[in-house]
Amino acid sequence: MPKITRQQGRMLNPAKFRRLVEGALKLLALPQSVAARRADIDAGHLSRVLQGHKTLGEEKVVALAAVLGIPRNELLHAAGYQSKDSPVNVDEVSLVRSEGGLPLRVVTDPRFVDSAIFMWIFSQQPFRGVGINCELVKTDWVDVPRLVASSGRAAIGFFNRRSALRRGPQSYLKVNYWTDLCLYKGYAIMARPGAIVGDLATLGDADRFLKKLVADRTGGPRPTIITIGGDTMWRLFTPLTPALKERDFAFDHIPDADLAMRTFLGGAGDLFLGGLPQRVAARKSGCHEVLSFDNNPLLFSLNSLIFSDELKSRQGIISAASGLWFKTIAQAKNDPAYLAELKKGCLRLLNELEVDQHSLTEELIAEVLTGGGRYEVFPDRPTDLSDELLRMVAATFRQLTARRVSHAVMEDVFDAMAETLDREVDKEKYPALV
Repeated sequence: MPKITRQQGRMLNPAKFRRLVEGALKLLALPQSVAARRADIDAGHLSRVLQGHKTLGEEKVVALAAVLGIPRNELLHAAGYQSKDSPVNVDEVSLVRSEGGLPLRVVTDPRFVDSAIFMWIFSQQPFRGVGINCELVKTDWVDVPRLVASSGRAAIGFFNRRSALRRGPQSYLKVNYWTDLCLYKGYAIMARPGAIVGDLATLGDADRFLKKLVADRTGGPRPTIITIGGDTMWRLFTPLTPALKERDFAFDHIPDADLAMRTFLGGAGDLFLGGLPQRVAARKSGCHEVLSFDNNPLLFSLNSLIFSDELKSRQGIISAASGLWFKTIAQAKNDPAYLAELKKGCLRLLNELEVDQHSLTEELIAEVLTGGGRYEVFPDRPTDLSDELLRMVAATFRQLTARRVSHAVMEDVFDAMAETLDREVDKEKYPALV
């Protein structure tokens, strides 16, 4: 929010203030009392302000400007204030001036770079000027779609595109999808320190390691993969890794990504698959990568904006939310000062949400956002995301053609890539899915 200065003793230009407000009310055919309510201003007080008998605090002036579609700086100046813009505001992307009056739940697991940025955006209360307060709801990654879909309230969430779950033909968890926000390439299956020497460079190396790991356990307990569940499960098995079969492994699901990593580093399990911050932290502890996007181009998926049924008739809110995301990403990639504010804001938010143990750092946020898409692609616009996806698919098929893989494998790879665009996951196809 703009910085609130000491309330003015009187309007600097009350005649201009009144002219701006009354002109906007007439243009919008909006009753003055309705505008006051949406801006969270007492209707009687607003009347006295327009009569020149009272003043408004800076925050109220900003809220009124947003509701009425008046340039905020112009109304602030008439009221005697100087403007200082919020790091995130809805003015440039808003379609929601008629949507005020309800709380908006914002649900995600903020322990990852992308989801932390998403929650930070809405922690800035960008919709407050139109009467919408954002309620932040932190949860474990796998629980995000359930809390969005079953909230019974207006809710948005940041989660994998494949957020709906079914059992065969029957819908089990129905989630509404709006748009993709980023392309995630941060999956990595980690081996504990000493199990391998360095990251495995090729799929052949990974295949041999996994086959040996399974063979060494013949007649005994299966090798165990510690995972946070969700998309780390359905994306794990690809046609390029035939040695990685669900029937050959046991799974220990720990929804808290950082607890899962600490459990693995403490000696449990044989392999670990968490989020990107945990992958980087595990590497610093001596672990190495068996599989990642570097040697398996099918280890990617799309993260998206999802929403509850209660927002189906209020799509201006969802549209504005996605616009805020792309605006924030573009500014963070092009403005070092803004990126610095975003990095500090994300870590401060984790502290305020009492996420005490996490692996997120300012350095990792900057690397992921500005590092050329090694771990994740953050587009400035939605169309850039589809362009990147097509480029990646084309590059993958050129690699496979050069390797002279069979047509059957090519078909399987195409199906695996297309699977990332589905919005549902079939639990019968992936029994270990949480």
